[in-house]
Amino acid sequence: MMVILSTSPLFKDPSFLGALIGAIITGLIAIFVMGGQIVYDKKKKNQEDNKNFVKVLTLIESEGGRFYSLGKVIVELGYQENHMTAGSLERIEKVKQHLSAIDHRHVPQEYYEEFISFQSTIEALLKNIKAGMEGLPGSEGNIEMLEDFKYEIDSFVKTKQKLQKKI
Repeated sequence: MMVILSTSPLFKDPSFLGALIGAIITGLIAIFVMGGQIVYDKKKKNQEDNKNFVKVLTLIESEGGRFYSLGKVIVELGYQENHMTAGSLERIEKVKQHLSAIDHRHVPQEYYEEFISFQSTIEALLKNIKAGMEGLPGSEGNIEMLEDFKYEIDSFVKTKQKLQKKI
């Protein structure tokens, strides 16, 4: 086979050999450039995803902190029916709506379970706070739940700080 190629008139023609070598070099350069472009595009997409998640974490930090503060006011006042606890309950429900409206698509897979747990904690806390306001059983342990909630918020804040350093 090698003998046939080396005796072929095409391979003896210097312009054909130059064109063949040029095509091989051009193809290799195109492969390297394309590989670099794919890596760049992936990095850019990852950066954009991180920016969107930082926005979600900022909302969790501010609204979650507000939820925690309002819940703590209600619980520490002992669910007394007064203007402060009634106003706090209205505000806490609005905060819950803001937190529930977070677009799940901006939460990366690795944090999704933690995010769903956070959403469940909000639901449980609001339910327990309302039970306490109505004098129903089931509101015991809300201080502990609020402290656990605060820990979840702090965890998201640490994640946010790490991501901001990468962006």
